[in-house]
Amino acid sequence: MDLLLFVQIRKQTFYLILLFLFSLDVCAQKINNVRFEPEGKTINVSYDMAETKPGQSFFVSLYVTQDGGATWNGPLKGVTGNVGANQTGGIGKAVAWDVSADFPKLEGNIIIEVRATLIGGESEEMEMILVKGGTFKRDVELFGNDEGFYGITLTDFVIGKYEVTQKQWREIMDMDPSYNNNCDYCPVEQISWIAVQEFIRKLTKKTGRNYRLPTEAEWEYAAMGGALGHGYTFSGSINTEDVAWTNSNSSSRSHPVGRKEPNELEIYDMTGNVAEWCSDWFGPYQTIGQTNPVGPESGSKRVIRGGSWNDPPRACLNTSRGNHNPAEGSNSLGFRLVLVP
Repeated sequence: MDLLLFVQIRKQTFYLILLFLFSLDVCAQKINNVRFEPEGKTINVSYDMAETKPGQSFFVSLYVTQDGGATWNGPLKGVTGNVGANQTGGIGKAVAWDVSADFPKLEGNIIIEVRATLIGGESEEMEMILVKGGTFKRDVELFGNDEGFYGITLTDFVIGKYEVTQKQWREIMDMDPSYNNNCDYCPVEQISWIAVQEFIRKLTKKTGRNYRLPTEAEWEYAAMGGALGHGYTFSGSINTEDVAWTNSNSSSRSHPVGRKEPNELEIYDMTGNVAEWCSDWFGPYQTIGQTNPVGPESGSKRVIRGGSWNDPPRACLNTSRGNHNPAEGSNSLGFRLVLVP
């Protein structure tokens, strides 16, 4: 369980008021023995993390609330030490929080929470992968824009290792609209972009973690393998048979996630199986370099990427684009999530 600390702040001096146990997320059992020591304008926090499985790591962050948990602020920016991605098991993990970096003035009773979110290893939960930021070049000529390439720069983000499954959807929404139903680990489909937003709202409320759909740029960069990419035409290979379910091998249906080979980032099914919703409105690409682009401000359709079990391989390239009415679903259209830091 997470240890939550009530701290009272008066005239830049911290006073311990109450210490108690509370659990907000499915990975909370990894964090225990949280301690803190105020020092001037800094709160020093230490914690222990249970041993992790091989290949498994966590994204650790600190959050704070001033209203008893009704609203949370975080992850806190003024933190250093054993926070962020790739945290593994061990005792005496140390974090220093410079309060002034997040709050010019912070008074009254507050609760500090240490959160750990899985980003690697085997799990029944929403498993995530850290994508280190970088710059990639998009060939705008491919999409009828001006000739040439331009750079897109992205900061670090954390994206779903798998497409969201029917089991995960059903646990939040209490129903399964999928055409290829009765398949817990097949991707959920026949869900609209609007329905996905409701799923995200309920998931956030249940877990205390914030999610969203990936931007089109994030999706493309992750599909390409990020900084580890080998320049493959499909996500993880030059051969769709290795990494994808398309109309050439799918038997006209989706398949359980993770049954094909992953890409360079250990992300599965970004080519084929089901196409995936992105957050962006569909529209012409910009022809200038951008940092963390979010697409047009408005539109009538939302971007979909990756192709599906119902598409030929040529429609499943890393660079292939599609669009769909956000109020409508399709039996070949699902999604994966990005964790908001």
